[in-house]
Amino acid sequence: MKRTLKKTAILMATCALPAVTLAGSPMSGPDLIYRGFVELEHLNGDFDDENVIAGQMFFNWAPAAISSYGLGVTGGLEGITLLGSSSDDYLALWLALTYTMAGSSYGDGVLSFGFPTSPIDDYASTDTFNGTVLFDFELSALGKGSFVRSANLFESDRSLGVRYDATSGPLSYGVAFHRVETDFDDINSYSAAARYATGALTFAGGIEHLRGDSDTATLARAGVEADYDPFGGHLYVYKGDSSVAPDGVEVSAYYKVMPNLKVSATYIDYDFGDARGISAQYDLTNGGYVQGGLLDVDTSDTMIDLSVGYRF
Repeated sequence: MKRTLKKTAILMATCALPAVTLAGSPMSGPDLIYRGFVELEHLNGDFDDENVIAGQMFFNWAPAAISSYGLGVTGGLEGITLLGSSSDDYLALWLALTYTMAGSSYGDGVLSFGFPTSPIDDYASTDTFNGTVLFDFELSALGKGSFVRSANLFESDRSLGVRYDATSGPLSYGVAFHRVETDFDDINSYSAAARYATGALTFAGGIEHLRGDSDTATLARAGVEADYDPFGGHLYVYKGDSSVAPDGVEVSAYYKVMPNLKVSATYIDYDFGDARGISAQYDLTNGGYVQGGLLDVDTSDTMIDLSVGYRF
């Protein structure tokens, strides 16, 4: 069941969001909620410099003609392009029809049919590692993200599935089934994830069971996130499988020097190696931001990361 992924020089061995969790852009309207970012990133290390364009855009759309029946559409795309003579492109597409079951005998919640993301990526995943988009994308292939997302992003293996999401007070959760047809196997993914917020702390966890024609694997994670403004951070533990993803631990801490300037330190340790970094991000007006950091990986010299981006 091992995934044959495209790799860049810094490889360490190396989301349509559900309608119940998507926070909209300030420009979102009553029928359309969306959010995303686009970023230009430069990495400099002991390899040829890497220049990267990356972005995400997720939306929920409920036009008046069908919203009265509880129907809507959710979708999105996320991708990354490595610029240069040997450019590599990775693109994940998501699209699903949603049905809101408010007040039904089955409880309040949202069903998604089509190509939804895994709840792992919405409820139990961490922010971009050290602000470095390229490195974070590749960590997703090592268990930082779901198998469903990794297959879609790196191999363009679209995942047909169904998903259910609900919220009960401070608890948000989702369960899903996906059928992933890859070049080497047809894999069923069964996943569940949840978040529970209490005061400054949020507890999260998720599990994904993969069943192929001749092999199975189970991936799990649990984490706690803290936001004691201006301090915060997170701790996540990953339990992997040797044929799919390794065990790991990820920890981070940040401090908001001022409302628009945040400095952070991040560390991740896998069975075969680790990575650590420090970064600073300055938010500009109207959604813009600039970011810079240092990233040290066992298999590479220290890398310098500089990026400029825009959130919407």
